[in-house]
Amino acid sequence: MDWKALIADLVATGLTQIELAAQCGVAQSTISDLHRGASKQPNYELGSALVRLHKERVTPATQEASDAA
Repeated sequence: MDWKALIADLVATGLTQIELAAQCGVAQSTISDLHRGASKQPNYELGSALVRLHKERVTPATQEASDAA
């Protein structure tokens, strides 16, 4: 999983790292470390939360864009 890209996608939807951290139950620095590549692999709970948020916020927007084309 490309955590840097996943977090970049979520930030592109308007979420800040602070908001991501709050929704995932971690510190902002944890999100920053993943985004910068300083940390390569989140724990299971964080990874699951990030994937869930990505599915909720990014995947529908991508689908709507392709439907409109």
